[in-house]
Amino acid sequence: MYGLNSDGSVFPAYQRLNGLSPQIQRFDSKTFLQRGNGSALLLVGVTGDPLLEDIAGTVQSLQSGRYFQQPWWSSLLEKALIAVLLLYALWLMPKLGNGVRALLAILLLLVLATAQIGVQITQMLWLPLGVAIQFLLFATLMVTLWRKQQQPIEQLQRQHHDIAVPWSRHLLQQGQLDQALDALQFCRTSPDLLELLYELGGQHERKRRPAAAVAVYRVLQQRKRRYKDVAKRIKLLEQPQGMAPTALAPSLSKTVVIADSHSQPQFGRYQVESELGRGAMGVVYLGFDPKISRRVAIKTLDYSRYEGDELVAVKTRFFREAEAAGRLRHPNIVSVYDVGEDHDLAYIAMDYIEGQPLSDFTSKKNQLPAAEVLTIIADVADALHYAHGEQIIHRDIKPSNILYQRETGKVTVTDFGIARIIGEHSTQTGEILGSPLYMSPEQILGKKVDRASDIFSLGVTLFQLLVAELPFRGDNIAELSRQILQGKPANIRDLCPGLSAGVRRIINKALQKEPRERYRDAAEMASALRAAS
Repeated sequence: MYGLNSDGSVFPAYQRLNGLSPQIQRFDSKTFLQRGNGSALLLVGVTGDPLLEDIAGTVQSLQSGRYFQQPWWSSLLEKALIAVLLLYALWLMPKLGNGVRALLAILLLLVLATAQIGVQITQMLWLPLGVAIQFLLFATLMVTLWRKQQQPIEQLQRQHHDIAVPWSRHLLQQGQLDQALDALQFCRTSPDLLELLYELGGQHERKRRPAAAVAVYRVLQQRKRRYKDVAKRIKLLEQPQGMAPTALAPSLSKTVVIADSHSQPQFGRYQVESELGRGAMGVVYLGFDPKISRRVAIKTLDYSRYEGDELVAVKTRFFREAEAAGRLRHPNIVSVYDVGEDHDLAYIAMDYIEGQPLSDFTSKKNQLPAAEVLTIIADVADALHYAHGEQIIHRDIKPSNILYQRETGKVTVTDFGIARIIGEHSTQTGEILGSPLYMSPEQILGKKVDRASDIFSLGVTLFQLLVAELPFRGDNIAELSRQILQGKPANIRDLCPGLSAGVRRIINKALQKEPRERYRDAAEMASALRAAS
């Protein structure tokens, strides 16, 4: 019994194709019969016939056991090898350099050839590795030619990438976010590109543009499915408005203390650090100007809170403050550095003053000493005199609009939101703006106001800081207005018996109903205050 292949064939070791000739003894019929050799195999044919010699070699190989058998699993091995080589050719081979690709091809060829020869010698098995070897050679040649063709294209792509990424970053720094994204459209994916896209999305978040931020993050995800916390940001930004946590989408209606620097709000070039307080028109933030490394106070006006004519009026007041304060340069007046509009709000960047509003010292338990109060109000009067000289009337002097840093004694007048610039084209007659508790009689009546109105409001502020009560009181606006117009101020002698007569005279003069009966200017009031202290 001889082992045969599945198709009944064998691969003899002594075939003529292997350069070996079978041992054949030639006899004629007479000689063969005379010998009577019953164990010999007789092949009848023409002497020298190649087919006859092949048959003889095959028979001799079978009898001697010198033949190669093809195992049953050889066809499965052949298919598996071709599949692995196909995966290698499609996935890994294009990423390799020409030298590495050629070296790996030689190594793989040696492995396949060595495996085939080794199995033949040791196991007498024939493995059909020829197709796999041919496929490897063909794939290496094709990929090498393809890569050679791609090299000029890749060089152009690299050049485009090296130009487009810095240009996009420049556009990002200039605030042109849409153009910055367009500049990256045809760039190849790289770590610096992904980081730039991530920063673009964060910039849209800082500008309070959730839809635009999501669009950028989607582009990033198309290039790299899982990059940093992009998936989380998209999920949070796509939540209904007002539901997203302040860490990713801070609202102007909530206190902001940003822990997530990537989505930290930004107005223009100013980065927001925390909330400082709230005013009638918007929120005031502590910010940072990266260009000159300076901390600033950023006062904002949220457009979404107003509509129509009301928005126009509020914007006018807001930018009037920037115009008024921006014209003033005085140590006791807040300095305005910049003003602008950013998407859905306007902002004013001004000097950040570390101090407390004087409204913190208007209760009896927190009162300041009288001498200290007189010095503070004298400094405010100096600031008002300077502003009046620059043709600006504040019109809203009150304790909350005066900051005081007690450690240094620095006094700063803020909030010129309803200031009137003398000589401006718009009329102020009939316009009642300000805080009713501190309004002058002419403000109550809607008359055109001048520097005497600020002096009256400063007198009310002085009165409150000294005695922790207001000079005019009423249960409602109408009663309060009547007291300011017609009533006498509360008797300060009864409220503060130890107050000097000089201080009482200053207050009485500042609170006169008729503007001409008050101090001629704020400088005169400042001199009187310093003389009385």
